[in-house]
Amino acid sequence: MQGPHKPLRFRHIFGRVDAHDTIFDVHPTTSTLESSFIKVNRKHIAVVWESGFGSVAVLPREFHGRCNAGLPTVQGNPRPILDIEWNPFNEDLLYTGSEDTNIRLFQIPEEGLKQNLMTPLLTLSGHTRKVMELHAHPLAANVLASVGMENAIRVWDVDKQQNVYTLDCGHTDSVSSFGWSYDGQRLISACRDKKMRMIDPRAPEAVQTFDAQSSAKTGKCMWLGRRDWIAAFNFSKTSQRQILLWDPRHLEAPFSQTVIDQTGSGMIPYYDEDLSCLYFGSRGETQIRYYELTDDAPFVHYTSTFAEGGAIRGLAPLHKKYIDHMGCEVTKLYKLTQTSVETVSFVAPRRADSFQEDLYPETNDDVPAMTSAEYFAGAVKPHPTFKITAGAVAKSTTPAAAAPKVVTPPPSASPAPSSSPVPSGARMSELEQALAAERAKNATLAARVAELEAKLAQMMAAPAAAPASPVPAVEGGIPASAPTPAAADAVEPAASPAEMPQPSA
Repeated sequence: MQGPHKPLRFRHIFGRVDAHDTIFDVHPTTSTLESSFIKVNRKHIAVVWESGFGSVAVLPREFHGRCNAGLPTVQGNPRPILDIEWNPFNEDLLYTGSEDTNIRLFQIPEEGLKQNLMTPLLTLSGHTRKVMELHAHPLAANVLASVGMENAIRVWDVDKQQNVYTLDCGHTDSVSSFGWSYDGQRLISACRDKKMRMIDPRAPEAVQTFDAQSSAKTGKCMWLGRRDWIAAFNFSKTSQRQILLWDPRHLEAPFSQTVIDQTGSGMIPYYDEDLSCLYFGSRGETQIRYYELTDDAPFVHYTSTFAEGGAIRGLAPLHKKYIDHMGCEVTKLYKLTQTSVETVSFVAPRRADSFQEDLYPETNDDVPAMTSAEYFAGAVKPHPTFKITAGAVAKSTTPAAAAPKVVTPPPSASPAPSSSPVPSGARMSELEQALAAERAKNATLAARVAELEAKLAQMMAAPAAAPASPVPAVEGGIPASAPTPAAADAVEPAASPAEMPQPSA
């Protein structure tokens, strides 16, 4: 007989919206895909923006208030953007996955966007259909995994701009979700064929496939950090939302199944591996539910529900290094709604005003453990960790990983001549400024021409001093006997020479 459950450590955590940090007049994409459309790091908030092509608004994380109508955005994608991902080790590098099958890497200026960013740092080409989801490697710098509608996961060496691994692994339908393991050695994928697959990118032939759900509705999957559990957030045969947990060593059946409710909303999960707390939002609803995970059955324990603010379009967590430690904040989520970005803080109530060390164990640092070359050579390294202490606010200014250098492909045997070189990013900016200046001059000249034409029309409509006879009109609407500019000066001395149209050069 099972004994009484141990009391939950974080059963009193509560959520609140920081109203003074809310961003208004946001225009996120209207896409109905199961993507988050918002990502956050220490410096920036990125939101996939609504436009006729692919654009992303990048705002300073300290920004609050209303967005201007002419907000500069990242605009280097010709087709709509379906997912975005920050480089976890360089907070100025943003990946975008687009409908045009390409992945682009943009470098945000150190001071933020002051004008539209049109030119990517580099482009990764290899997918044959839409790019649906992106995940950076949790340990290796400049390693990225992506999935496209062609049912294949691709692993990229961004430093070399190469697609190193292409993993179809028996996916018979589109991949609805995937993610890295805690140690970055394996991948987990959820497919529309109702199965999940555990994949070693270095040995894709050893893929393990297991049944994950009985409903045709798409779900999400993720690896639960240090616990090394696989979690699925999907639907049962009776359309109940549920959380399923597997041990990677025993994939025959889940060891835990937790029913949530009977709604059809998609789920956006986030796992706090430091405190073993699981959060997930419901797309199109206001609720964020949170659970605590333990080593004893039933393993998943409901804690509470936060339900304030607007309906959820996306959720993005902030790294634990940059939350309010002295205020006992344990998690900060940025919630994207249809018109705003809300900051939701989850706080552990404590009476003492001092630093609560038990809330902040060592956390994974946002510095890489290895280079991309080491990862693809087979290296296995542990996570670098960071110890949060009283009053410690990590604000490093030097990126932990350098931006990848653009690799110029070798020329072909018979290169086609080019009449004009492709301008660089700086040169393109100069050309755009020159074009804007010339357009402004043209607008000024057009206004002057319209003014002179109006004055000439008034003079033609005025009665002559001594009309001898009606003046016949000629082609073009100008009288055949219309006086020349010099004669007009003699007939109407009140008109100054400055008001007369000047002959063109």
